[in-house]
Amino acid sequence: MAKSLALLPIIAISTVLGIAHAQQQDASAYPDHTVRIVVPFPAGGTADILPRIVADKLRQRWNQSIVVEDRAGAGGNVGASIVAAADPDGYTLLSSPP
Repeated sequence: MAKSLALLPIIAISTVLGIAHAQQQDASAYPDHTVRIVVPFPAGGTADILPRIVADKLRQRWNQSIVVEDRAGAGGNVGASIVAAADPDGYTLLSSPP
């Protein structure tokens, strides 16, 4: 059980990079401006580390700014409501731990 839990960050990163690769093939103009990843938990915790690693990889791949924004509060509801209220254009993403 513990061994499979240790693989979760690797699975998450590979999933995000796979989606990013598929999107880049389908929509060559995406992203044409800054992408925002909202983390609904406090900065510095484990829920904050993985999105920053993924953002760095996406920044290198897309050659575009990726902003990781920590919005803690209400058990993650503050960050989730910000993403829910954002334009549905794919430029505001929610990072949620497994």
